[in-house]
Amino acid sequence: MNEITKKKFMPIWLKIGLLLVGIILIIVGLLKIFGGSGTSNAFVNKFNELQAPGVEIKNNFTNVSGLLNGIGPKEANKDYAAIISDLQTALVKLNDTIAKITSMSATLTEFQNMVNNSSDKNVKTTGISFIEVVNSRNTAVLKMASDTKDLINQALTYYNEMLHNQKVTLDINEYNTTANTIVTDGQNMTNISAQYDAAANDFAKAAGFTIDKK
Repeated sequence: MNEITKKKFMPIWLKIGLLLVGIILIIVGLLKIFGGSGTSNAFVNKFNELQAPGVEIKNNFTNVSGLLNGIGPKEANKDYAAIISDLQTALVKLNDTIAKITSMSATLTEFQNMVNNSSDKNVKTTGISFIEVVNSRNTAVLKMASDTKDLINQALTYYNEMLHNQKVTLDINEYNTTANTIVTDGQNMTNISAQYDAAANDFAKAAGFTIDKK
């Protein structure tokens, strides 16, 4: 395939992959994986503290989705500089998501200590189950963010090459593999969302508070 043909062919795959990932991310951003708030007591305060970064994480995924879905018109106008700017902004949002998930570690440890020290067997059992789901959720979010960053970095390389009229080096097979991996990540997040909702409600019931859905 010659260079001219390649440059005409590549954007179709890029746009499909970015649009697909954008759709997956907005679905993830709307999932109930970060809970809500409840009445005031020690457990609830720590529970809410654990969920505090959730709104911003949801917003980050939604913002990244919007940026990826908005690339189509810019691609049609060959506004590669604007696309590169959007992709770089998306990376900032994803890095912020990773930082917020990482920042939950200390709070989760404090919450786990409270659960372990509880004299209520039901609180301890449901609390341990909830913590396991939170850990699974955090791992899944980190993987989603990391895989999306990988896809965006591949797209960034391509659009930088297009902007500077350089030889295209994007590996379509690698790009498609990454996009498909993110689809799987999204399916995993959907499953975890259901698990999270159930585990959070079970713990809230055992601990004697009600989660106010946001």
